[in-house]
Amino acid sequence: MPIFFYIGHFIGICAAILSFFTYIQKTRKKVVLIKLSCDCLWCLHYFLIGAYSGGAINIVNISRDTVVYYREDKAWAKSKLWLAAFLIFTFISGMLSWQGYISLMPMIGSFFGVLGIYQSEPRKISLVTLPGIILWLIYSIFVFSPQTMICNIISITSVAIALFRPKKE
Repeated sequence: MPIFFYIGHFIGICAAILSFFTYIQKTRKKVVLIKLSCDCLWCLHYFLIGAYSGGAINIVNISRDTVVYYREDKAWAKSKLWLAAFLIFTFISGMLSWQGYISLMPMIGSFFGVLGIYQSEPRKISLVTLPGIILWLIYSIFVFSPQTMICNIISITSVAIALFRPKKE
């Protein structure tokens, strides 16, 4: 195995550890910032292990997270056209990196991610992104990425904690 493969798996371990903190944040900006950091690591991970659809789609996710992070503060990031653009870019990146029908899993999973990250409340982000996390879990099984499998299980657990913890008024 080439050294890049092992480096990719190490980066995946770092991303999996960081991902636990994503959905338990109390503000949308913190959720988005941690998601952005994770997506940067996942992008490297997937490209280095040869899972090109996952890597390409994460490039779109990085761009999406950056725009969404600034949505409340910057006029250019407030347009609803970004939502449509990221859905289209996700589709295009999935088609350009097509590795068979398994490429549909991260593509559709990221559609849920796009829709989820555009929610205003952390609880809604968690609820909308859950189906996408499950699709990424399926993808990680097929590309044999144990780190991603663990990450997605952690994310599903994190979403469950976020959804079922009592709301403080």
